[in-house]
Amino acid sequence: MGVGFTALLHFSKDLDYQKFANDIGNNNLFPQLNLINNEYKNLNAKLSVFDNKYITLDYGTVDLSFNEYNVACIRIDRYWSHFLSHNETRLLLKGICFEIAKYFNQDRVVYLPDHWGLDYVFSEYCIEEIIESLNKRFGNPPNEIESIYKEFEEHIETDGYYIEIFNS
Repeated sequence: MGVGFTALLHFSKDLDYQKFANDIGNNNLFPQLNLINNEYKNLNAKLSVFDNKYITLDYGTVDLSFNEYNVACIRIDRYWSHFLSHNETRLLLKGICFEIAKYFNQDRVVYLPDHWGLDYVFSEYCIEEIIESLNKRFGNPPNEIESIYKEFEEHIETDGYYIEIFNS
């Protein structure tokens, strides 16, 4: 099993989780998210509470975890390396993240491999502290997503993160 794709973003403490769970199936609000789940029939979002402090939402190939520090982690059933190296996959996943960010009234998403994304959402960091930690760990984010993917003769390297700012 390879490294999965995750994205982190801030959400408002006033988020109505049940409304979001109901709205996520709306093709007008989430066309890309529902496109990736087109193989599922009669799909409903499932909300649950984990360890009395995390809320999770499962929706087909997309899962979200919410922590008490207002960080949401989006996990999509795609490999991190495919996101970095395949334009079609990257455009689809970025589209899904944009739809969710727009719903949350956010203009910034942090893309990173799942082993970092999951660690951070289960930490006690807010989104600013996560970005600060990533800067210390990897330096500033690259200007291009593709530059994270490094192919060598015997292996590839995909450590890094990317911050996307969406134009309002």
